[in-house]
Amino acid sequence: MDLNEEPSAGRWGPTDQLGAANEITAGVVRGAVDLVREGRIYDLSQPLSATSPRLPVVQSPYSLCLWSNPYAGRSWYREEEGATNGVAFADERVTLDLHTGTHIDALAHAWIDDRTYNGLDLGAVIGNWGLKKLGIENVPPLLARGVLADVPSYRGRDLDPGEAITAEDLEGTLESQGSDVRPGDIVLVRTGWSRYYGTDNATYVGDCPGIGLGAARWLTQQRVTAVGADTMGLEVYPGEAPGVLYPVHQYLLARSGTYIIEQAMLEEIAGVGIHEFLCVCAAPKFAGATAAPVRLTAVV
Repeated sequence: MDLNEEPSAGRWGPTDQLGAANEITAGVVRGAVDLVREGRIYDLSQPLSATSPRLPVVQSPYSLCLWSNPYAGRSWYREEEGATNGVAFADERVTLDLHTGTHIDALAHAWIDDRTYNGLDLGAVIGNWGLKKLGIENVPPLLARGVLADVPSYRGRDLDPGEAITAEDLEGTLESQGSDVRPGDIVLVRTGWSRYYGTDNATYVGDCPGIGLGAARWLTQQRVTAVGADTMGLEVYPGEAPGVLYPVHQYLLARSGTYIIEQAMLEEIAGVGIHEFLCVCAAPKFAGATAAPVRLTAVV
């Protein structure tokens, strides 16, 4: 990718806001549902809490507190509403960076200079109260064939910090598993980094293995809808070229319109040898948001 080249209008037309979600056709959904044989459900999501990993310089901390609690509420309903049945409720207020925990990035999360997906510029997309276009509310529920690429099992060893996963690695991993990649798929790349989530956050948010630009290019050539991983940010860090930061984000989101899923929990399905499944990824409609937490699910 020429990083000096601005994103141009995508192949789904100049007004498109779905990106590679367009690849999930009715046939793709039917094919994914047909993968379900046993009805077993695997939760691929990490918990959200104050101990979730974050980048302290750029990400706000997670906080949850009870906005209403049953102690005060019971008195209020009795005194203000005349309740005689001891009714009370508990509800909360949450603050967090929406890129915390297992989440999906909106297409306007990444930029190349002042342009993002479909050649849209800052003025057309960025507003004081969130994104005016390409916000996470535009991402439909994603139901597609999921493919796990278990790279450590293919290599026969743990991956190292800063180790790049190449296109050849992905092809070799998939061939060894007997898997392939098809249009509309959600491909989840296992690095083994899940073991650090919430237990060694300094390692989790630091140098990590991940896909390189060549692997990202190969995946988009297969016309996948989304690429995910069990790491903080999907791509290898530090990057492959000095001074070039997060080119995979630029390529997938801003240039090709391919979604990124981060901080997935892939150990359980890897441990039982599941490589193909119905993948469900549904994001809440936070209007104007650049991401949203998801309950990522595999069904077999």
